[in-house]
Amino acid sequence: MNNSFRIALNQVNLKTGDINSNIENMKSGILMAQETGAEIVVFPELSLIGYAVNDLLKKRNFINDNINAMNEIIEFASRKVPVVIFGCADVKTSLYNSAIVASEGKIVGVCGKNNLELKGEFNESSYFCSDPRFNVFEIKGVRFGISVGGDVYKNVDLEHKFRRSGTGVIIDLDSPVYEMGKLQKIERDIASLSDRTGMCICQCNNVGGKDDLIFTGRSSVTDQFGNLIALGKAFDEDFLIADISPDFPFEIKKNGLGECFEETEIINITYHEEVKNEIYPKIAVQPGDIDEEIYQALRLSIKDYIKNNGFKGVILGLSGGIDSALVAALCVNAIGKENVLGLLMPSKYSSQGSVDDSLKLAENLGMRTMTISINDLFEKYVEVLNPEFSEIEMKNQNDTTEENIQARIRGNYLMAFSNKLGYLVMNTGNKSECATGYSTLYGDTVGGFAPISDLYKKYVYSLSKKINEIEGKEIIPVEIIDKEPSAELSPDQKDSDSLPEYETLDIILDLLIERDICTEAVISMGFDEVVVNKVNRLIRINEYKRRQEPLGPKISTCKFGTDRIYPITNGYKY
Repeated sequence: MNNSFRIALNQVNLKTGDINSNIENMKSGILMAQETGAEIVVFPELSLIGYAVNDLLKKRNFINDNINAMNEIIEFASRKVPVVIFGCADVKTSLYNSAIVASEGKIVGVCGKNNLELKGEFNESSYFCSDPRFNVFEIKGVRFGISVGGDVYKNVDLEHKFRRSGTGVIIDLDSPVYEMGKLQKIERDIASLSDRTGMCICQCNNVGGKDDLIFTGRSSVTDQFGNLIALGKAFDEDFLIADISPDFPFEIKKNGLGECFEETEIINITYHEEVKNEIYPKIAVQPGDIDEEIYQALRLSIKDYIKNNGFKGVILGLSGGIDSALVAALCVNAIGKENVLGLLMPSKYSSQGSVDDSLKLAENLGMRTMTISINDLFEKYVEVLNPEFSEIEMKNQNDTTEENIQARIRGNYLMAFSNKLGYLVMNTGNKSECATGYSTLYGDTVGGFAPISDLYKKYVYSLSKKINEIEGKEIIPVEIIDKEPSAELSPDQKDSDSLPEYETLDIILDLLIERDICTEAVISMGFDEVVVNKVNRLIRINEYKRRQEPLGPKISTCKFGTDRIYPITNGYKY
């Protein structure tokens, strides 16, 4: 008996909560699979409702609509393909993040996710219950196991169950959330699992930007020897199809797992086999390095956030600095130059070079700009406040009041244009500033989305250079990349007046935040004790400020507000 199978993985960008739209996208995927002669058609985890739906799961009507959509997909697929596998919210005694296996218009298997981590993997465990069930179905003598959310390569017990049940192929419905370096780790985990068990691994992944999460795509098919035979695009929709020929069974005695199959319910699926045309599985081109990977991830996040939330375009302040330059370049690439407006707001402290650099950037990008000086309004503020401040200033003449007023005037200008045009204000703050509180509340922190808020300053520089490299020309002017960072809120001001040099600061931040190393250990590595303690203090005292900053995409292993939340009122000196 021929035990070759054609499998289609639909790597689709499904909109969270938009069940009707998701149904239509899934139907299109089923039709494409039918045209290719696929016998098994797969969609990602929670494909009907979209991932990260959070409190939508409290709405009974939402769950009912999801069940109705499940039945609609099953009925539609029954006339097109032998087997369809997709993710939905399944309701029994509790709510489960489940994979549905359907054939000939009937559900033949349901498998729920069971690897719900303590942190809840973005609060998932607050809604879904862990499901100890596992399903195996059989076609033409080959047994297929279903996994949800990467369970099979995160859970050794589940792996052993599949092996003892004689499973030859694992189909995993997943939604990998992007973190720097995570793509390569998942690929290694899958290859290792396949190599040591002799099972083919077919992983169908979610893709797209969902609020602060970025789903990677990069679905894959790996043969029973750990060889990658098909790989989908990263950070883009794709339709992946491959023929697999699993061995069955494969060394069931391996690693002392026993000579006999574990008793389990096996679901048999039969269908009329048709002759299929030969196909050539593809290995999609992947990002060349970490900077290109981050670039593609952030571009996707911006594009989906703007499109899915119905904004007409974006507006941002162009200061002549590298942060705003990078955000402008990302926005133009994500949603088009015609939808991006840059606002120049010079003060008496702004250098002519910064104004010229901003205009050159805008010209390189082809984006629109407007210039409005903040001088007159700032002078009026000072005039009105001086009588009240005169006595206070005699006691404390070294505060940042006037600097912050300038930042807040700019924030007001941006919000005024946002209201008038229906554009979203893009915040331009980076993670180094966010960590240390080097920003003005209601000024620098203004905005509805913060694309680089999880990106340390060192990556801002390397990513800016990468954009010029990718485009093959100077997009972000070299003058912006080479200039010393400055907020230009007072005469001859430099960021290094208030913070350590970014080369040093970012290393210390990485040790304290990403790796959660204590200050004593960081100091023992050779860093200056005064500097380390200052940085740690800035991190601690600015938690209140981070709670008020805009949403931004997660790209690190420890994003503020998602992976790292400390109490604002906190007497423990960590």
